[in-house]
Amino acid sequence: MRKKSLGKALRKIRLKRNMNLREFSKFIGVSHAYIYKIENVNNFHAPIPTIDTLKKISKALEIPFHKFLYMCGYFDEDYESDTKIDDSIENEVIDIKIYVKEFIFDLKNAKAIVCNNKIVSKNDINMFIQTLKVALELIKKNSAK
Repeated sequence: MRKKSLGKALRKIRLKRNMNLREFSKFIGVSHAYIYKIENVNNFHAPIPTIDTLKKISKALEIPFHKFLYMCGYFDEDYESDTKIDDSIENEVIDIKIYVKEFIFDLKNAKAIVCNNKIVSKNDINMFIQTLKVALELIKKNSAK
C-alpha cells in the first residue's frame, strides 16, 4: 500500500491545477472546511469522504476515478500494471443500468406478460420488478467501487 494519504494527494493535485480551496469545495458541493480537514488533519482524525464525494473530487480534478484512488494509496503499487480499468467497461455499466430501468418501465406498463404460454400474474411481475431493482442497486454499489 502506498504511504500517500488522501489528504496529501488531494492537496498536491488541487494546487498543481491552481484550484482555490473555496472554489474547489463549491464545485464539488461540500464546505471548504471539509476539504481543508481532509487535506490537513492527520489520518486518524480526518473525515472519511463517501464514494460519491470521492467521485466528485476525481471529476473536479479531471482524473479517472480508479486512477485517483490509486494516487491516494487505495491500491497497492502493482495495481496499475495488474488492473487496467477500461472506460468502455464504465460505459457498459451505464448501458446496463439504462436497459434495466427501461425493462422495469416496460414491465410496469405491460397489459399482460406471457411466459411458456401462460399469463404471468401481477404478483409475479411485481416480484420480478423488485428483483431487478435490487440488481440495479447492486450494480450501482459495485460500479461505485
